[in-house]
Amino acid sequence: MGDGNIDKFIRVFRELGFTTYESKVLACLSLRREALKVSELSMMTDLPRTKVYSVISSLNEEGFVKVHSGRPLKVSAPSPNEMASLLAERVIENARARLNVISRLYSLNLDEGLWIFERSIIPVRGENVISKMARIIINSAKERINLVISENNVNLIPKLPNIDIRAVLETPSIQSRLGIPKVNCRVVGKHGIFMISNERACILSDEGLKSGVYASEGPLLSALLNLFRGLYNSGSPVIS
Repeated sequence: MGDGNIDKFIRVFRELGFTTYESKVLACLSLRREALKVSELSMMTDLPRTKVYSVISSLNEEGFVKVHSGRPLKVSAPSPNEMASLLAERVIENARARLNVISRLYSLNLDEGLWIFERSIIPVRGENVISKMARIIINSAKERINLVISENNVNLIPKLPNIDIRAVLETPSIQSRLGIPKVNCRVVGKHGIFMISNERACILSDEGLKSGVYASEGPLLSALLNLFRGLYNSGSPVIS
């Protein structure tokens, strides 16, 4: 039994959600395909016997090992076919649990394209997710949209609705590309952030759209709007 094989087995079991100790025991038993004494498992996994006993106990409850009565105590893994079925069931259960979490989020419902979360602050990562949330916020606005955008992310902004739009821009050229009235735009040069807000929600990110936060919680929303106002008031009007 080469170290390479056992390492591969351990990685697979870890990816399936088993602990490191459980993965080591399962890998050894799966590769040997025979009943092993606790002392043998301890030596093969480099784990104390007391730890091996506790791991065996937890795995036995889930059916991933078979404990053979007698002295000394021996343990074996289920047959390959049975193990495959058990692992498939585990994957399905894990997936079902995650889907239930997602379902509970969606059960909070969609209101005119905007996720409604009470007192909500949600971390977001990645350009696709951040730009998608930005579009939701823009499309759900009823009165006003505030934008902080640069040349790097102006192409992510969809066609803007015909409502009050105020923007902090990196360059005057962005204003003409978006069709925002000059009186509503301020140039603040390189600001390093990306922000879109309406009356009910805001998304704030680093300019590269790698990570950010979605907020609909009142106090944080007010603070982010104050941040926008500070930038807006400190800028120069767009002049052409």
